[in-house]
Amino acid sequence: MSRRYKPAASTSAPRGAKFARRFEFGTALLLTAAAAALHLRYFLSAAALWRDEVNSIQIAASKTFGEVLANLYNDSFPVL
Repeated sequence: MSRRYKPAASTSAPRGAKFARRFEFGTALLLTAAAAALHLRYFLSAAALWRDEVNSIQIAASKTFGEVLANLYNDSFPVL
């Protein structure tokens, strides 16, 4: 003769555990949304080129060696 297992009348989690689970989920959701917002803000404000790269392009595009020498005071690295 087989007997079936009958759980106790109240198998739900205590009220404190439900609150803790919801609080944990809400906190994780809020932190994820904040991280996504910061990530989006960073990519919307990021420039295509860094300033030193733009400066190097400007010096490389100089037509004469005299222009290169004249623009070296703006460059953060020496001409190689």
